[in-house]
Amino acid sequence: LDNSLDNLVNLKKLSVGRSFDEKLKNSLNNLVNLEILEFGSTFNQELDDSLYNLKNLKILKFGIEFNQKLGNSLSKLTKLEELIFGMNFNRYLDDSLHNLKNLKILKFG
Repeated sequence: LDNSLDNLVNLKKLSVGRSFDEKLKNSLNNLVNLEILEFGSTFNQELDDSLYNLKNLKILKFGIEFNQKLGNSLSKLTKLEELIFGMNFNRYLDDSLHNLKNLKILKFG
């Protein structure tokens, strides 16, 4: 994706295809109004700080293959209401959900 989404500052929903499995890096940085982010079934990359600017994100869905450590990657998503992990997610959550005070739905598999 690199910087191909930079000008889409008003984008509300982003769904990436099932075969997308690339590092996100800074590709989502300008999507400050994004509310829904859905990854396809094969996405399995570390998130690092790639989601930090998505302060309006309400729904985050990972596909079947996602199985990465979360660390602090979700810490800025304070408006997140729904978080869905795919069938292969098998990691300790530790404090990774600590700041998700508005979370209403948490689903595994």
